[in-house]
Amino acid sequence: MKNVKVFLATSVLSLIFNAATAQEKQKLSDEKKQEMVKQKQENKDLLGLTNEQQIPFRAITKRYAQRIKDLRGSSSDRKQKMDALKDIMSDKNGEMKTLLSEKQYEIYLQLQEERKTKILQNKER
Repeated sequence: MKNVKVFLATSVLSLIFNAATAQEKQKLSDEKKQEMVKQKQENKDLLGLTNEQQIPFRAITKRYAQRIKDLRGSSSDRKQKMDALKDIMSDKNGEMKTLLSEKQYEIYLQLQEERKTKILQNKER
């Protein structure tokens, strides 16, 4: 009987922990979505994208975001992932350079650097 009580207590605690973890993941997911919407609007406003630039800009961004997502899920070691990430970003920046004006591209690189710094600061916490 005592074993049954311990089992039930452990099961209940496990369910509570799993529910809390799921809520936290949902919260993070919602925060990420909000951040992406904010970045999308920032890109449009700060870069001054024309109507003709907006669709290709989004397409390039989505394509490279998918490549980065695939890279994160790969079984490569950390150094290989970092090298691959640098290559991906170099390719993306090359496409952006052809799409954007010189001034827009400079702003784009500044935004990229600011976001990189913010990510690194968040990782330190």
